[in-house]
Amino acid sequence: DLYKHNLEIAVKNKTLSLLNGLYEISVLAILPPDLAKETTKEILKDLNLEFVGMYSFFKKESVFMPLGFAYGEKWQDAQEKSAGFDVASVNLSAENVLIDSMIKTKNIQYSFGLENLWDKISDKNIDPKILKQMNDAAHIRTILISPLISQGEIIGALVLGLNHVYDTLADYEKESIRSVVNVTSVALDKALLYNEINLANEKLTNADKLKTEFLSLASHQLRS
Repeated sequence: DLYKHNLEIAVKNKTLSLLNGLYEISVLAILPPDLAKETTKEILKDLNLEFVGMYSFFKKESVFMPLGFAYGEKWQDAQEKSAGFDVASVNLSAENVLIDSMIKTKNIQYSFGLENLWDKISDKNIDPKILKQMNDAAHIRTILISPLISQGEIIGALVLGLNHVYDTLADYEKESIRSVVNVTSVALDKALLYNEINLANEKLTNADKLKTEFLSLASHQLRS
């Protein structure tokens, strides 16, 4: 009991440290790809995962597009032997049962094999055997995908490759994952909002430039 208690305290302290690190990243990383790159790296390291992926969500198409990934050594070795398959190069869509369930329930979904998450890839010809081999070589025990939610709407997803069976995790370990997901959701929402504002400002700048050029041309025509 004392060992379990000390372990729980250690996990909670490590989680607090990770959440603080994620907050600092969200302040420094302004654009979504930069945020995803640094966030996945931090989560991978502190939660001792095999891989972490972050996606942005396009509601109209029901598609999650890759933003950034971090990989452990076992995953990298497995990927090199997988005939070039790279999870960072493919989207996740609602054609997949896990993705569809996650979108409908807005809750964490998980499975015990890569082939159950990447089994519906329309633009890739992926052999399920390759995914199974990668799964075994990287010692993946659970593939967990969680929606990233802001104001009740899905804005992205976080995919975690665990080297443990999710059902065997203690409640405080599951809570740690949920806390990471919540903080990541806030950070991604902030980055997406900044990106939208940045794009809007660029459009306004271009519009002002065109207006200035038009007025200059019109003025020249009137003088001549």
